[in-house]
Amino acid sequence: MGQDSYRSYIFDLFFLSLGLSLLFGFMLGERPLAVPDEGRYMEIPREMLASWDFITPRLNGVKYFEKPPLFYWLQTIPIKLFGISEWAGRLCPMILGIIGSLMVYGAGRSLFDRKTGLYAAIILATSTLYYVFTRLITLDMAVSVFVTGALLSFLLAQKSSPGPKRRWLMYACSLSFALGFLTKGAMSIAIPGGVMFLWVLIFNRWSKLLPLYLPTSLVLFLTIATPWHVLVALKNPEFLWFYFVNEHVLRYLTTTHNRYGPIWYFIPVILLGLLPWTAFLPQAIKDLVRKYRQDKQAWEVLSYLFLWAGLIFVFFSISSSKLVPYILPLFPALALIMGRFFASIPGTALQPIKKSLWGYLGLNLFLAGVLSFVLFGTDLAEPEHWTYACFVIGVWILSALVVPLLGRLRGVRGVFEGMVGTAVCFFMIASVAAPTLQKRSIKPIAEQIKQNFPPHTIVANYHTYNQDLPVYLDRTIKVVGWTGELQFGMEQEDTSDWMWDEVTFWENWAKEETMCMVTNKGYYEQIKENPNIHFLLVTENQGDYLVCNRKKDAQ
Repeated sequence: MGQDSYRSYIFDLFFLSLGLSLLFGFMLGERPLAVPDEGRYMEIPREMLASWDFITPRLNGVKYFEKPPLFYWLQTIPIKLFGISEWAGRLCPMILGIIGSLMVYGAGRSLFDRKTGLYAAIILATSTLYYVFTRLITLDMAVSVFVTGALLSFLLAQKSSPGPKRRWLMYACSLSFALGFLTKGAMSIAIPGGVMFLWVLIFNRWSKLLPLYLPTSLVLFLTIATPWHVLVALKNPEFLWFYFVNEHVLRYLTTTHNRYGPIWYFIPVILLGLLPWTAFLPQAIKDLVRKYRQDKQAWEVLSYLFLWAGLIFVFFSISSSKLVPYILPLFPALALIMGRFFASIPGTALQPIKKSLWGYLGLNLFLAGVLSFVLFGTDLAEPEHWTYACFVIGVWILSALVVPLLGRLRGVRGVFEGMVGTAVCFFMIASVAAPTLQKRSIKPIAEQIKQNFPPHTIVANYHTYNQDLPVYLDRTIKVVGWTGELQFGMEQEDTSDWMWDEVTFWENWAKEETMCMVTNKGYYEQIKENPNIHFLLVTENQGDYLVCNRKKDAQ
């Protein structure tokens, strides 16, 4: 890499990092924790820090083996540095989202050119689904980044000559495999491994696989991925069956986790998740196939990207367990495909994308029409949401008019800039609206508890478990008559000190010691109708009720 090339590389990385930090970080901590996921993935690392046990994950004190610990470990860093807050909790997904975009930039630049890398990184960052998961405390952004790292490192290694560069790329691939395995288990190996195998098989690259430094790469993988699995299995003999059989095999093959969806489940997820770029995807695929079918080097790279996106789509479409974020790891491949498509068109040209531009205009007007119907033609929208919805409708309509105009003035470059501007405006409006849209939160209840009761007051969730309540209280709570996802952990050890049955709860309720109960409307109504239960309603918020057993302590 020449000096000018090196400078432009550093320049791009710096300004991409700065721009993405502003985009992803805007109002990052304003929205309360979304349940159950954000509450769960804040509570487990909070408990790790409180107990200083980083081997056995626990949720409200109960063993929780559904996922490996790497994301929990990462979450402990901002919590330790900045305390418990929504902003600190979402810092890791945000940083991982930036890393994923920068990886796509670097790969696009290395495999094609600088322009492709920049376009691909920007397309990925401004795709709706990707943006959403940079702001959610879940494992999914971490999984996407590590799967992307493994797939891109392998491809770049295959396109490099044997030597130090290929060696370090294969080490990066092995590292990504290990980090992915420590984030979400075998899926993080099966998917990229399947893509690599099929690509090598289709293009008969067996002779070019060597040297891939497999022995040292395997040692690196085992050194990183093995220790925790060994330690947690030694401390918890029940771990191996539950984790590898129940959480890997049965989750994929059965509907035991109640996450079933039709085989076409992920088609609308991709179409909506790729907005505002969706209308250009069909033409991007068609044009790139036609343009590079006879170019062996470029065709191998593009085929790898097609296999990447296609295998992930098929893998999860035929699975019996489906959730929206499962499909997130294919978005970097789509971003590279579309980045190459836009970069391959001369900046002042418009004719090559006219058909897609009409599709973009029609799609924006369609979305504006659907939202208008929901807003004004039904009772689904509350009055306080109308302003935000009207702004969104305005952005979509304005974009449908302005983007084609920019195309006439500045060609494909103007179209690209207009679409990026549309995405940024949409994301800003959504970020401002999110705190008001997400009304259901236990945070106001937790604040009432901290303001009105001493820190030692017993707090119990009655026939429910608000995953964010222990987080906002910064301590575990009593849980009455609810097991849910804690069922398995409760069967492995005695949790009766804090996972109470009805008898234990009401015995403690009748004692002199002050207690608080948090429950939902249905159970509150049942308690209110029972003349033998004495309580005081402290507050109610969106269907959550806080009551106590001592009037004097609530005054």
